[in-house]
Amino acid sequence: MSRLALTVATAVAAIVLAAAIWFVLTEPGRQKAKANAAGASQIVAEGQAAAGRDAVAITSANASSEAEIAKQTQENRDAILNAPGAGVQLDPGLDTAARRAICMRHAARRDPQCVALLDARPR
Repeated sequence: MSRLALTVATAVAAIVLAAAIWFVLTEPGRQKAKANAAGASQIVAEGQAAAGRDAVAITSANASSEAEIAKQTQENRDAILNAPGAGVQLDPGLDTAARRAICMRHAARRDPQCVALLDARPR
């Protein structure tokens, strides 16, 4: 075998040996990176599940709160309309101002009478 062939074979063997050593030495780091990625994915999945549960609870609580507000608004409206003197004619300006004040409340804004009243006011 010629000297050139021996030199090339030695260089190739050295490169293969260096690659094997590099692979062996860096394997724990690659395994750790894989484990970290898997752990991060698990943490993200748990966080997303918790956020979903929280969103459902918040939405449910909000719906319940809005239902209570609507119920209270209706009870108040009924009490006002059935109170003694409810049929007495008020000054039109006072009546409009009072109705607008009631309609500005979030719970009353969707009421058809409030929608009509608030849309009719001058801008």
